[in-house]
Amino acid sequence: MLSKITIILVLYKSRKNVFRCLKLINSFNKIIIDNSNDQLLKNKIESKFKNINKYILSKNIGYPKAVNKCFSYASSEYILLLSPDCFINSKNIKILLNTFKKYKNVGLVSPSLYVNKKSAPNYSFFPEKIFIKRNKIEKSTLKLLSKNNKIHGDCCSDWVWGTCSLIPSSVFREAGLLEEKLWLYYSDVHLCYKLKKLNLSIIQSYKANAIHLVGKSSNYSFLDFLNSTIDHKKSEFIYYKIINYKYYKILIFQFLDFFQRFIFNFVKINFKKSFINFLRIIALLTFILKN
Repeated sequence: MLSKITIILVLYKSRKNVFRCLKLINSFNKIIIDNSNDQLLKNKIESKFKNINKYILSKNIGYPKAVNKCFSYASSEYILLLSPDCFINSKNIKILLNTFKKYKNVGLVSPSLYVNKKSAPNYSFFPEKIFIKRNKIEKSTLKLLSKNNKIHGDCCSDWVWGTCSLIPSSVFREAGLLEEKLWLYYSDVHLCYKLKKLNLSIIQSYKANAIHLVGKSSNYSFLDFLNSTIDHKKSEFIYYKIINYKYYKILIFQFLDFFQRFIFNFVKINFKKSFINFLRIIALLTFILKN
């Protein structure tokens, strides 16, 4: 099993949790890229852990481009895309691997995630589907799924979080790798979108478990926070544009919604929420000006 999988880790100011992550996967072959060009962290990691096939120091080239660069050095049958704030051991990785034998036409398998010792949703509809009209049965099913995060069997989904994803190398190559027009967010959504276009299933395993700290993969500065918040909203519309989805109504609706939230929270002296909505407005304006 160990030789079949190469784990790809993209770091960015990731000193806090990466050692816990690496300790659990020490026996696996790994390719690591550090987008914060941290030589000191590289020295510490290479002195403590084995089976690191390649360790790349880089300026911040974005998550998709970093993954694609690592993949160019991988020669294994499968790759596991893993965030440094996600913790999974060999037993659970084996369960993910066996899922490909269990079902036909599987493109990607992800574990059930636990956040703060509670099961967290790791599956969702494609964002463009959220805005379609639904009948009463569909609405009640969606409501039930949103409340019940713990699944009781393997399930198919439109997309899963990219924090821990096992995928055959041949499938990843056929899908065209990750989309480098995206910087950080929505690359997992778009990958799953492309796999669906290849008639492959996205499966969340209920037996395979991982712990995810959510948002703790990096020690963000205030500037990083600003860029991340803007990128998250902007990436949604970059994704829509890539898949040729007509996003104009959504863009107008969101712009008006964020503007009224910005004003409302400012009047209520809730400056934190007001500022976040201001950043979302900036994200939409940035997207409009560049497109």
